[in-house]
Amino acid sequence: GLACALIHLPDILLLDEPTTGVDPLSRRDFWQIMGRLGRERGMTVLLTTPYLDEAERCHRVALMARGRLLVTGSPEALKSQVPGRPRHEPALEDLFVALMAPRDGPPPFPSVQPVPAAPRAAPEDARIVEVRGLTKRFGAVTAVEDVTFDVLPGEIFGLLGPNGAGKTTTIKMLTGILRPTGGHGWIAGYDVGSQAEEVKAAIGYMSQRFSLYPDLTVTENLGLYARVYGLASRRKRERQEAVIATVGLVPWRGALARDLPLGIRQRLALACAILHEPRILFLDEPTSGVDPLARQEFWNLIVTLSRTQKVTILVTTHYMKETERCDRLALIHRGRLVALGEPGALRRQAEAHRGRVLEVDAPGFREAAAALEAAYPDLALFGRRSHLRSLDPDADRQRVLAVLAHAGAGEAQVRTVPMSMDEVFATLIESGGGDRAVA
Repeated sequence: GLACALIHLPDILLLDEPTTGVDPLSRRDFWQIMGRLGRERGMTVLLTTPYLDEAERCHRVALMARGRLLVTGSPEALKSQVPGRPRHEPALEDLFVALMAPRDGPPPFPSVQPVPAAPRAAPEDARIVEVRGLTKRFGAVTAVEDVTFDVLPGEIFGLLGPNGAGKTTTIKMLTGILRPTGGHGWIAGYDVGSQAEEVKAAIGYMSQRFSLYPDLTVTENLGLYARVYGLASRRKRERQEAVIATVGLVPWRGALARDLPLGIRQRLALACAILHEPRILFLDEPTSGVDPLARQEFWNLIVTLSRTQKVTILVTTHYMKETERCDRLALIHRGRLVALGEPGALRRQAEAHRGRVLEVDAPGFREAAAALEAAYPDLALFGRRSHLRSLDPDADRQRVLAVLAHAGAGEAQVRTVPMSMDEVFATLIESGGGDRAVA
């Protein structure tokens, strides 16, 4: 799609959500292309994106909602407007959520602490999901090969990987939709190969694509799923009202599914998945293309289900900011498990392999990027800032300052910043996991 838009070398390139549903490796390649077009050809790029961490790579940003322009400016200027004192360095997403949050009345559902609780110790027999050497072949193609991991009760477990890595195939085996070619899996004690019906009764599943009935209302969709799950009449009514209130669907109960905004449709899909009070919930890219406020509300609900109702969550996502809300992560590449551990442990593992990230902020950002690219081929642009990796930050800081002084890029600030989860993902995938962190 990008090649077709560039075939006549336009002066202005318009891109409408070009990276929605795209994995972090491909997204990184895309942004490297964008940076090169700007530097080498002076091309102007105007793009839309629901991922505000991507917007921080732009020189200027306009935040819009309900057809109106909310605010515009450089990412740095906009982040300085974040109200209050965030627990972390402010991000554009914080500002968008603050601007969009309801000013009157309660939120659509209770807000909870988005950061996971501290890892919880559990006895060996407390594992609710057990996967041992799970393998799936389609003829000569091996989609999943020898995957092994466990998930504890009440845990939020992230299953990550590039497009086509085998995540959805793994989920379909664990939910009883596909029969494994080899290995074993147990869900709540049931064998996924021989007890598929028992597995399906114990789980809730929200598929990658919206799978509800567009010509039915919210209430009618829930009623249909209640009958599928075999809920008795009185219990059916109780559960319908409970999930409608829980996920904030009260104003939408009479609306047709096809008329719902994307974020509300995702809430309806989640409501149907938890209608029968499953012990385990499988979510396959549940927030793809969803706006930041709807995404935050959705994750507030996921965390509530995990922390207060002890529902075990297994989720896939391409939006790496969400991975820091998981207790543990498993990275799959070409059907094989390449890394497993807590987000912080995986970041430290990636930094040990590729080095720390140096952020360079120079007045002449174009000259700075051009001068540094020769010395640091993996240079990445974030608006008017450049990111490069270093195994010796102190030595590289001096080297960067010398290069920029020679290029006349002005007095620069060089500081060490944490590696983003996108870069953690890319580093561990490209290295095949290195020394695997298994926890």
